[in-house]
Amino acid sequence: MTPSEIAALPRVTYTNLGDDFSPVHAHIDATLHDTEQRLLGRQHTHLIGGKPVAEGPPTAVRSPIHDAIILGEFPIAAPGQVASAIAAARAAAPDWRARTFPSRIGFLRAGARALAAKKYEIAIACLIEVGKSRLEAVGEVEEAIDLIEYYCTEMERHNGFAMARPAAISGETSTLTLRPYGVFAVISPFNFPVALTLGMTAAALIAGNTVVLKPGEASGLTASLLVSCLAEGGLPDGVLNLIFGNRQTGQALTAGDVDGIAITGSHAAGMDIHRRIAGGSYARPVLAEMGGKNPAFVTHSANLEDAAL
Repeated sequence: MTPSEIAALPRVTYTNLGDDFSPVHAHIDATLHDTEQRLLGRQHTHLIGGKPVAEGPPTAVRSPIHDAIILGEFPIAAPGQVASAIAAARAAAPDWRARTFPSRIGFLRAGARALAAKKYEIAIACLIEVGKSRLEAVGEVEEAIDLIEYYCTEMERHNGFAMARPAAISGETSTLTLRPYGVFAVISPFNFPVALTLGMTAAALIAGNTVVLKPGEASGLTASLLVSCLAEGGLPDGVLNLIFGNRQTGQALTAGDVDGIAITGSHAAGMDIHRRIAGGSYARPVLAEMGGKNPAFVTHSANLEDAAL
């Protein structure tokens, strides 16, 4: 299919799953094998300061669908690579901070266009990486694109978050201006590896922060594709850095010289980070979406078949 034909396929969201998506399934059927051949089993590298870095013992990550499916090999970043990524983000921060918010929005919207052009490639990667249904995987990519546009629109609506405020006395002017913190560590989860990864990352970038991203151990494939799309949008070197790794890598990142942390993870991980930051020498923001459950209460009169769905 041509790009225009792909763009004309039905839009998949979490609220329209009852529509006719046979054209979407037909397109995935036609491209699934070739996409798997191109994406799966490759050796990946960290991205630090715009350059690929292969240091660290490679670890083969397997799909939850079947352990014979190898998503790829990803190096485990040691504390030295983590420090290098933070240093690269720190070096890029002054220029990124100094850019106007329309300039930053331009980079992110260009990345969103690259993401939209590769929507089905990333969706296929997501469904194999997580074991999601096709429509949930495509819908997650759509959500990620929507999140970028939402943040861009909010930045424009609030004039880059520079807002006039009431003056205290006659003849005085008062303006409230929100400014970037600096370097943000972003630690993303396995269960929504596209939407949550890009949501946290894009929000930090549009606000003028630079980012060191560490995806979940099982979700390096989609993270590498997302970072590639943002780089394709022209994002300057060092503004977004990607490191792969395990729990120790994440601990080294959150203990490093970062100015803020955004994490979606377990309650234990989020509270541990919060306590360490709160007990530090100065306050830094910790945005933690921690693990929880969505319980369903099934009453005596419930239809059990419906409840099980």
